[in-house]
Amino acid sequence: MKHILYIFLLIGMFASCSSDDDGTDGGKQGNGTSMIDEKIVGKWKVEYSKTINPARYDEEKGDVLYPVDAVVTEYLGNYGEPDIIPESGLFNAKEVRIEINNKNSIIVSSVLEKDQAISYKIEDGYLKWIANSDQKVCIKYKLNGNKLIMEMVAFENMVHPNIYTISEYSKITE
Repeated sequence: MKHILYIFLLIGMFASCSSDDDGTDGGKQGNGTSMIDEKIVGKWKVEYSKTINPARYDEEKGDVLYPVDAVVTEYLGNYGEPDIIPESGLFNAKEVRIEINNKNSIIVSSVLEKDQAISYKIEDGYLKWIANSDQKVCIKYKLNGNKLIMEMVAFENMVHPNIYTISEYSKITE
């Protein structure tokens, strides 16, 4: 009888521990931020980036709308070649690498600038870059093989809501 009671006690402990880890609590961690997406954690090299200004992402159509005279800048991932400095990036116009960690921050490495730490959270399937408490950038992201594609799709209360950027990153394996 003691063995059966012991088995039920172990089953109850296991069930209560596993339910704490299933993410059904709205994705909240102990620090009040949304859970991270483990698939995107790591170091990523910018392979391509395109910025259009002015532009607007139309979520209903799934398309980018911009005038014919919009300024388009592209970076082809060729930093290191003579006289090549990136002019387009999702987090910074001169970014060449990002590191997404599991503490809800992204370290952005840029040419000629100090590394920058950016806070983010995952909410409603989007990565939200938190500039401060009342400014957010919504970034749609997806994995395509070993490529991470991030697309700025919406601003909430931002000063410059008419910029669209899409960037492609490849995973850095060390």
